[in-house]
Amino acid sequence: MIMIKNDWVNVFKILEQCLSDFNDAYPKYQNGKNKQIRKSAESNVKSSISLARLHVEKNPEVLGLISNSRFGHIYAYDEFWETRYFGRDMYEFLIIMKEHINSL
Repeated sequence: MIMIKNDWVNVFKILEQCLSDFNDAYPKYQNGKNKQIRKSAESNVKSSISLARLHVEKNPEVLGLISNSRFGHIYAYDEFWETRYFGRDMYEFLIIMKEHINSL
């Protein structure tokens, strides 16, 4: 199925929310006051990444956009989904995605 502009916008909003949720939880995951806070934040961090990955991989055109960007190399793509890189890489990908949406 070919994605229309509205489909791209919907996926963009989902990924943007995933990044926001990740950014809220990541500092607690790293520096939470106790183990329970860090464990809860870790769950939120992993959920955000998993949800984002699900939406990217279920939309071949979005996956193709990643594949044609600097994240396309297999090692870079795997690192994209790692906790330590996700915040930075998703932010950069959302910029690329927004440019693509604006070109439609």
